[in-house]
Amino acid sequence: MTDRLHRTDAEWRARLTDEQFRVTRRGGTEQPFTGEHWDRKNDGAYLCVCCGLALFASTAKFESGTGWPSFHSPAAQDRIGEREDRKFFMRRTEVACARCDAHLGHVFADGPRPTGLRYCINSASLIFEAAGTTEAVSESESAGTGAADGNTCLASAGTGAADGNTCLASAGTGAADGDTCLADAPRAEVAPGAQRAP
Repeated sequence: MTDRLHRTDAEWRARLTDEQFRVTRRGGTEQPFTGEHWDRKNDGAYLCVCCGLALFASTAKFESGTGWPSFHSPAAQDRIGEREDRKFFMRRTEVACARCDAHLGHVFADGPRPTGLRYCINSASLIFEAAGTTEAVSESESAGTGAADGNTCLASAGTGAADGNTCLASAGTGAADGDTCLADAPRAEVAPGAQRAP
């Protein structure tokens, strides 16, 4: 994982839409079945809308029936921070981007195999990068693209990340340096459970 990214509220407001700011910087929750990613089925990666860090691979996404994007695991454990959330008279585990502390949603223990977890994430906290693109993103650029500069390699078949980061390849590849490769991760099945907000 790369260094922490800190910005003022004014800087975040200048980079994000009102909804993205409300969700990521103020811990808000979007309405179910309204976000742009809840039913997306494309291959690729989901990155933090604030800083561009790759958080989840499409291979970890599953249909939870909740109306929010749901994943059984993050792209790498060190990319997601967790903390206890006791708002609204409930005890939940909030998840946030480890680089910029953007609120993403919550994690529940009612997900599918292989982890049994359900990362219930707000679409407003994510940007999607289709597999096969390798546009660079840096901490000084606006979020919205994938990275081949120390963040994520979104490679096509036959290649891998050789830069010490995550490889989200389409098939038969791996990270040449021993880091995370999500090329062969199985797509999860539908998870049972009641609807819960991220």
